Amino acid sequence: MLGLVEIAVVAFVAAVVLVPLAREYVDLRRSAGFGRIAELATTLLVLPSLAVGWSASSPVAAHPPIQWSATVALALLVYSLGVAAIRSAAATAEARTGAR
Repeated sequence: MLGLVEIAVVAFVAAVVLVPLAREYVDLRRSAGFGRIAELATTLLVLPSLAVGWSASSPVAAHPPIQWSATVALALLVYSLGVAAIRSAAATAEARTGAR
């Protein structure tokens, strides 16, 4: 059973991850002109990003705090790179077609 400290840590990590994702969702809808489905699909890139972070941090599984810190850091890095690539592709497509 989780204690109060563990629940607080999980809530803090969830806030650190979910608040930027929600902000990213709104930002991409406004700036890139994505529809709801396209933006939801882009936001869901966080799931494979978490898998990459989890896989890459598995060698330090004996130290859970280090593993989870590495997982979150790598997931944010991979997600940010993925979203940057999508934004770049959307901007290139917009420039070629001249429309949003």
